Amino acid sequence: MATILQRLTRALSPTVIRETAKTAGLEPELASLGFNAAGPLVVLALADKVAQRDGPATVFRMLPSAGSPMRGELAFVARAGVPRAVVAPVLGARANAIGERLDRALGFCASSLLPIVTAVVLGLTARIVEEQELDAGGLAELLALEATELQSATGGVARLACESFAAPATPRVTPAFEGRSTADELTRFRSSRTRADALAAVREALETISHMSPWEAPRFRRLVADVAACVATVSRANGEPRGG
Repeated sequence: MATILQRLTRALSPTVIRETAKTAGLEPELASLGFNAAGPLVVLALADKVAQRDGPATVFRMLPSAGSPMRGELAFVARAGVPRAVVAPVLGARANAIGERLDRALGFCASSLLPIVTAVVLGLTARIVEEQELDAGGLAELLALEATELQSATGGVARLACESFAAPATPRVTPAFEGRSTADELTRFRSSRTRADALAAVREALETISHMSPWEAPRFRRLVADVAACVATVSRANGEPRGG
């Protein structure tokens, strides 16, 4: 049974490559190279997401329904283009960093292909799920196997995908969002900025997460509330005025 990436390679007919190149503003040769690099990256991202809590059900819901252009009408998808919003649920907060890493490694704007590649990979995955009658658990096994094969591969494309997917998320947001900032770090952050600066930074972070990972925004809001409570406690203990 052909893997997702094997199906992707077979699906990239000269017509699809030409239409994709037009949509992305690239030469066909560059579009082909970009597809070969971005495809494994998207598969790794899906495998990472499916391994998280409630991940199998989340990724299962991402798959396009029968009749959608994303279910295999690749030339149509390439001609029409794909909204960049399709990337966010898959790559999350890493999307910009991953795209920049891909562009630097390949020497051209390969990140312009990420929406189309993401849509095509989701469509091909949906077709495999349908053909093999997989449930969410079966989908998780499929993606885990694909990721294992990619991570053990020695080719340059597989290595590039693994390295690009390891690109960190936005530095200003990630440490606090993932709970890695200490109380001292948060206090220093607060004392080095005015109240307006701090509020602006929080708003910027929330806007970034709401755009890139909207499903995570509620958790970030709770985190902000918890941090505010902790900083207020430290301030009162140090005798600082309540509104400082």
